[in-house]
Amino acid sequence: MRLSSAVACAGFAAGLVFAVLPAHASSKPNVLFLAVSSHGSTSLSAIAIQCPDRADQHPYGEITCAIVDAVDGDFDRLPGNPRPCTNEYDPVTATMSGLWRNRPIGWQKTYPNACMLDARTGPIFRF
Repeated sequence: MRLSSAVACAGFAAGLVFAVLPAHASSKPNVLFLAVSSHGSTSLSAIAIQCPDRADQHPYGEITCAIVDAVDGDFDRLPGNPRPCTNEYDPVTATMSGLWRNRPIGWQKTYPNACMLDARTGPIFRF
């Protein structure tokens, strides 16, 4: 149940992010809300990023924007950063919601541990 609460809070926070963004009729907003939650605790790490204008909001903002642009917002197509990881079971859930090229996008996936999350998603959830 704690995870559901964390995900619900992440969705609410994403709505707040979109509510405060300036409206530009002629531009195509590229805004992402990214969150990572651990199953063994109530911790939630989250960040909002606007590409490319506010990429500096993320430690790897420019490359994150470039990767998401390359897959057209489809996180199932992320190239990741393949490398070996331990078999430790300490699940983490990564969540993304946002607007990419004027269309709503969303994605959520649970990984066995943080190393597997990083190996499959690259720098996107490194914050």
